[in-house]
Amino acid sequence: MASSKTAVDTNSAHNQLQSPLFGKLPAEIRNEIFELALQEYEDPERPYEKDTYYTRPGFTGRKRIDVALMQTCKLAYAEARMVPFKSLELSFYLGNSSRVPGEYRRNGPPRRGAGSDCHEALGNEHLSMEQWSAIKHVHIFPQLYAFNGASIASRFGNRKDFKPSVVTITIRYADWWYWENNRKLELMNLRTHTITWPDSVEKIVMEFETREGKRKELEHIIKEIMDDPAGWQYSRENTGPLCIDRDEGVKEWNWDGPTTFGGTTSYPHHGDKDSMAYVVKALTWKPAPVEEDDDDN
Repeated sequence: MASSKTAVDTNSAHNQLQSPLFGKLPAEIRNEIFELALQEYEDPERPYEKDTYYTRPGFTGRKRIDVALMQTCKLAYAEARMVPFKSLELSFYLGNSSRVPGEYRRNGPPRRGAGSDCHEALGNEHLSMEQWSAIKHVHIFPQLYAFNGASIASRFGNRKDFKPSVVTITIRYADWWYWENNRKLELMNLRTHTITWPDSVEKIVMEFETREGKRKELEHIIKEIMDDPAGWQYSRENTGPLCIDRDEGVKEWNWDGPTTFGGTTSYPHHGDKDSMAYVVKALTWKPAPVEEDDDDN
């Protein structure tokens, strides 16, 4: 989404009291209408190929927001112009460009040896500071070699108005080290102590995905993390750490996805069918509960 190049003078907006939307409905109801009408969705006319590295539930095609409602009059624009950004889930891809949808581009020059190239939507450079500040949910898709403190800091360090409260991190099946060789799942540089998040972040959800045939390996990794909560805290810049929320526990969901990527290479451990079962397990990090002092009085 891009900000408008031409400023709209909302001070001259008509009060539109002849319209039931403005003349009869209270602002709270209008806001609910705007939120429903201006939600981001997958464009059915621009689907991704099914056998890409990035096609998955919730990401089967390009995203779009229909902003026709905001173009009806100045008052509708004035009231609704920030609504799309408040509900927007902004995605970043860390790693090789072959793992990234075509509407994303690398942000900045290639980083030799750093493995932390970040790709983001083409329109992001047009967002205003106000629009950046309204975005509260970020979704990061990192190849493991590119998931490090430097790559995360580069997304937030130069955008002081960018203060998301929720971060979702999805480690896809093909993001693990040497997945193509059927190597055992390993955490390696996934340790959280290398990454510091902005103070605005109040919740992190990490999704760990693999194929069904490696379920036991994934369960072992999840157990390793859950058994060492002190070693798996996320730091924030100035406030307290984010800790594994044991009350949330481990969430699981499944889907059927491709056995080849790009249709060029087959893998013996994927079988000879067009699809295979994937399993996703999710953990949640939140601020540690504040311990209250005992009151003896």
